[in-house]
Amino acid sequence: MIPVVESTRIVTQVSEGKVDELVTQALKGDHEKLKNGVNNIAVALQLMQKEMLRMSDLAKEDNSPNAPIRGSSRAPTPRSSKASIPLWTPS
Repeated sequence: MIPVVESTRIVTQVSEGKVDELVTQALKGDHEKLKNGVNNIAVALQLMQKEMLRMSDLAKEDNSPNAPIRGSSRAPTPRSSKASIPLWTPS
């Protein structure tokens, strides 16, 4: 049962937004498939997290209301200070 307990621990961490740890035990059969699935999810989330941070940093660099729009000849549109994007948080 150790593989199931370890996978459950990692899945719980992932559900809480902690994606920096993987299942590292050497397993066999269905437990190996479970481990690979859990690890693949964590790695995919790590990559998405890095990309979101990169895009956030780029947005901060171009946050000036008069910053030109890349690849466009049209003038920038005023930004509303009231605009917000709701963020998903695990419950």
